[in-house]
Amino acid sequence: MNYCPSCGTAINGANFCSSCGSPATVTIEKTGKKWKKLTVIGAGCIVGGLLGLALFGPIGALLFLIGLPVLIYTSIGKWWHHG
Repeated sequence: MNYCPSCGTAINGANFCSSCGSPATVTIEKTGKKWKKLTVIGAGCIVGGLLGLALFGPIGALLFLIGLPVLIYTSIGKWWHHG
């Protein structure tokens, strides 16, 4: 349930408050799903690489070296597209 930011009246799916006429607040997601997905992949590769490095050696290092540029790329991409 949403509430009016001006008067606190409950707003159920309306665009404006029925009491005071104030517009309903809409939250817009700034980071796209593409960047979130790549961030999770990059971070997962880094964590998996560190664990794999301890257990398997070179395979873990390779996974870590793949994850690091992906994470850097997504950080720059999120900043570039959304400030």
